[in-house]
Amino acid sequence: MTLDPRFLAARQMMQAGRTDGAVDMFATLVEEAIAKHLDSSLEAAVCFYEYGNALFRNVMNSHMEDDEEQEAAAAVSAAASLIPASDIKAAAAAAAEARLQLSSVQSAAAADDGDSKPAAKITAPSAPPVDDDDDGKEEKKGDDKQPSNTNDATTAAVAAVLDDEDIPLALEMMENAYAILEEKASLRCNKNNEWMQRQMPRVLQGLGDVLRELNRMADAADAYSRALPYREEFVQIAAGASSNENTTNATASSSLSTTASLQQLEDRRLLVEANVLVAEALLGCAHGHHVVTSETNDMLVTADERVDYARGYYDKARDELQETVYLLGAMAAQGSVDLGNEKENVCLAATLLMGVGETLAAFDEETTNDNDNNGKDKDVSVETGEPPAAKKARRT
Repeated sequence: MTLDPRFLAARQMMQAGRTDGAVDMFATLVEEAIAKHLDSSLEAAVCFYEYGNALFRNVMNSHMEDDEEQEAAAAVSAAASLIPASDIKAAAAAAAEARLQLSSVQSAAAADDGDSKPAAKITAPSAPPVDDDDDGKEEKKGDDKQPSNTNDATTAAVAAVLDDEDIPLALEMMENAYAILEEKASLRCNKNNEWMQRQMPRVLQGLGDVLRELNRMADAADAYSRALPYREEFVQIAAGASSNENTTNATASSSLSTTASLQQLEDRRLLVEANVLVAEALLGCAHGHHVVTSETNDMLVTADERVDYARGYYDKARDELQETVYLLGAMAAQGSVDLGNEKENVCLAATLLMGVGETLAAFDEETTNDNDNNGKDKDVSVETGEPPAAKKARRT
């Protein structure tokens, strides 16, 4: 199924940001996979996840476009508010006068060039009627604005409903994919076991993204944390493969060494992102409450330990990022290695890590301020156990 030209084309659409077309194509592939291989097959699982991921990313893209339009409208409104009303009226009057003059010139030119009948037809709409026609058109445009706004509002409401339906559907598709992959991966004799092991953390991360959008932060943290063991294992495997290749003939294994290094770089970067995502999800949970999953009611972290656990994942991500940057620099120094998009991806991971660090710093500052305020409220004399004012009064 992954070699189907439509599957490959849909993946390319996803990479290019054309998620709407990818949604339709993956929906077709889901139906065909179920019809040919049953809904519990590995082929169906692949299509389930890709369809769910396309649905979710399409919703996110539409939200981003709406936000950009709102920001642009707000910027235009703010700029317009800075222009005095008198200037706006003067500009409108000047524009109307210019239209009248242009219409008069065009009418006069047509009368000079044509014969009597065409001239009568062209010059019949004199300046005042032309102005009336323009006003009429403006009135029609004004009349059409209300239905247009109404249609836009209706379209926006329908789009919001569809978005609300698409996200739960995306979650359902991803959950189905994970259930099938987990069941198939448990059969050690499966020839696709290595490929499935690679897909497991990808599906879990997709699940975490959807749960996060649904504001189920505890469930998102659970999904992200379950992806971590896979990421850590891949880093160890890639590091072991690289060290083994370094002991063999350099000429015979030069291409393999390059491939292993690229895979090792990608695995390390993905491990950084996995730790960052867990930290972000934990920090996004409600303050003062235990981190408990919604379906199984499993307590992942207590309320008092939530920030400390997030800080631990942040520290791990920071350490892994240092190793990733070192590896990236070593590969770039070789000159002959095509890093592809990994340089940009590593920079993005560093940006995400920086955001978590800023959140933790803000939390620490808030905690320090709260402790200082509590200390001032509890400022009592150690000797007498009375407030300082009372102690001073006793001395006098």
